[in-house]
Parts: sequence; C-alpha cells; structure tokens
Amino acid sequence: MKTATALAVAVFATTAFGIMQGCTSGSSPQALQLDRRTATRLLLNEIRPSYPPLARINYIRGHVRLLVTVNCQGKVQRIHVVRGHPFLAVAALQAIRRWVYRPFLTQSGPAPFQTTIDVDFSLLSRNIQHLPPQPEKFLEKRVEPPRILSRRASKRAKIVVLMRVLVNDKGHVVDSTQLSGTPAEFEAAEREVRLWKFKPAKWGNINVPWYSNVAVPLDASEALR
Repeated sequence: MKTATALAVAVFATTAFGIMQGCTSGSSPQALQLDRRTATRLLLNEIRPSYPPLARINYIRGHVRLLVTVNCQGKVQRIHVVRGHPFLAVAALQAIRRWVYRPFLTQSGPAPFQTTIDVDFSLLSRNIQHLPPQPEKFLEKRVEPPRILSRRASKRAKIVVLMRVLVNDKGHVVDSTQLSGTPAEFEAAEREVRLWKFKPAKWGNINVPWYSNVAVPLDASEALR
C-alpha cells in the first residue's frame, strides 16, 4: 500500500506542469496543500518562537495554529493566524517568517505549497494546579484595545468589508481574517487596512499586540483590482 506521502506526491504531480509554468514565468500559481509531516521533512532552518515575557507573567498558554504558504524557492511567502492568543500569535509569526524549506519537488520540478503549523506554548515550570482560572479573560479586562488613528477616506465607498486584524505593539497590521465580503473584496481590504495607522493596544503603560474588528470601506473599482 502506498504511503500517504507517496499518494500526495502522485496527486500533486498531475498539476505540476501548470505550476511549473507559474514558477518559471513569475506569476503566482495556486499553492498545493501539503500535510504537516511532509512539510516538516522539507525544513532546513527552523527557528523556535520565544515565549513572550508578558504572556508568561500573565499565565497565557496554549496553541497557535498558522496557515503558511511557501514559494517555489522554499521561502515563506505568507502566514495567516488561524487561531491563537495575540501575544503568542505575534511571537509565532516573527519566528516562522524566517523558516526556510527545501523546494517541494514534483515530477516536473519545484512547486509552491501550503501547510499548517501548530506551535505549543506551555508553562512547563508552573504547576498547572496553581494557575489562576481563565487568565485570558482576566488579562482582557486590563487591556485597552488598539484604536484607529488615521485611514484613507473613500468618498465613493459602496462596499464595506468586515475583518479581524492583528495589530502588533508598533501599531502595524500583521495579519487579518475575513469576516464578510468576497475573496476579491477581502484582498482589496487587506491592502487598504495595511495603510491605516493604529494606536497599539496597551496593558498598563506597555504596548501589546491585540485583535480588533474593523470595517473597511471600498469602492467597486478597488475591489476589482
């Protein structure tokens, strides 16, 4: 019986010709879906995320799941946070952005791929029995969420796209999740929201990464670019 990896390579090879055309022509071919085990075998440089000190002292722990797109050369091209506490998510993003893979080879050559990565942040030195209950909710009550400082005004806005953005401690949007709209509208909204300026969230006097729900106005021409 063929292994799951062998079966995956066999399936991926059927679309390799079109993908190779994209790799050599400079266009953006659709990434192939790779299971985590196969993707891990391609890793050349893995940088482990550091545990954020503010997460540790606030007893924040848990998993961060990321969707990662790797190009034909094995470089991380895009990362999206599927789920995870903002403190932990930003730490994972910063590390995994620097990961390097061997190119994924099909029968016709290298192809871009997409895979998921799970990062576990565990308070191994702490006695789980002595951790405070629901530390995430306790922390949330003490965090002042990020605020929009400036954004472009669209006088012809006819479309509004709802998104959840992850704003880092510098006030920059580092990730976004679609809450409404079509894929084309979301792509345009992503471009737009990265031009906005935010006041970072605050825990006391310290800037911290945090999520925020925003409404991004677009005109029809922006959504079709």
